[in-house]
Amino acid sequence: MRVLFLTNSLDIGGIETNLILLAEEMTRRGCSVTAGTSGGQLLPQLEQAGVEHIKLAMDVMSPAALLSDARALRRELRHLDPEVIHSFSATASIVLALAMGLRRIPFRRRRPPAVLASPMGIVTRPGEPRLLTLARGWAVSLGADRVIVTSPAIHGLLKWLPIARARMITMPVQGVRIAADADPADRPLALRDSLGLEPEHKVVTTIGRLDPTKSHELFIDAAARICADRDGVRFLLVGEGSLRGSLERRVAALGLENEILLLGARTDVHALLGITDVCVRPGILEGFAGITVLEAQSLEVPVVAFATEDVKLAIEDGVTGVLVTPGAIHELAAAVAGLLDDPDRCSDIGRAGRSYVERHFAIEQVTGRLLDVYARMLRTQDRGRRLREGRAH
Repeated sequence: MRVLFLTNSLDIGGIETNLILLAEEMTRRGCSVTAGTSGGQLLPQLEQAGVEHIKLAMDVMSPAALLSDARALRRELRHLDPEVIHSFSATASIVLALAMGLRRIPFRRRRPPAVLASPMGIVTRPGEPRLLTLARGWAVSLGADRVIVTSPAIHGLLKWLPIARARMITMPVQGVRIAADADPADRPLALRDSLGLEPEHKVVTTIGRLDPTKSHELFIDAAARICADRDGVRFLLVGEGSLRGSLERRVAALGLENEILLLGARTDVHALLGITDVCVRPGILEGFAGITVLEAQSLEVPVVAFATEDVKLAIEDGVTGVLVTPGAIHELAAAVAGLLDDPDRCSDIGRAGRSYVERHFAIEQVTGRLLDVYARMLRTQDRGRRLREGRAH
């Protein structure tokens, strides 16, 4: 099967990491996979998996860039002749719609490709106007034969758009690769030393872009509460973004530069989670549980998160993680401290979290289900074509 993925970029992030995992697994299964993006730090990893890359600008703010992308993609479509095109962003769907609509593409096969879209986020910033969010959801689904609904919040958005329910498929496209050995006792000493961690230090980690949607200020404020009551805890904030300066100033104002470490963008997230005692998801906006939540669970690291509807896809409170009232910093701090003080509970929640992710979010299972959807769509197209040809005769 020939598959074309389209998304904004390959910068370090959950959506981008997930796309690469899907591409790697599909390639391993014999699919021919191509990705159209603006490139980024993860491009070498994509190319190492044997995935061809189409360089596009993916600049939604520039009509000229969108048209240039559409022409470039149109040329590539004639060459690639994909059976399936899967878009993961609004900008990518707009570029594809322009490419397909400029003029009928003479595909070598008798049918056009099946087109799917997966809205992967809801809101780009706190307080975003509802109309803008709806416009983004509409743009992602533009021209798609099927729209994959990956969370309750995304379903809540799409139901307000003119998308027939028959076009929607509810399933996750997010997954993680499960390590063969998730022994939480395996703590890489060299990594701990490089971060200035002493043997007695407990580690609490959060991972995500430093932008308003991730609510890292809540993580910092919870860390300050914990540090006021105890020594020997270090907090790792992994990610890069526009809010780095303001977050650094917040940490400095609290006098916690030694306790809260802003590590920037890292490619060793797996190793960092390997030295983590508790992982925190401080986001309060809906969208999806988060790839880093699944990665932490896959390594038997207990996760504390605010109880949004979408995070409940991965966390059952007290079983596969710990949920607290959205925005309640004192509850977040108390939940993290409680886990740090109870290693047995950490282990129980860690094992249950890994078991849940193995059953529902292993990349092998997610990819298999997605390929089944692709295959069903292609069979439906074939039946429709044969029916139309029969009527013509």
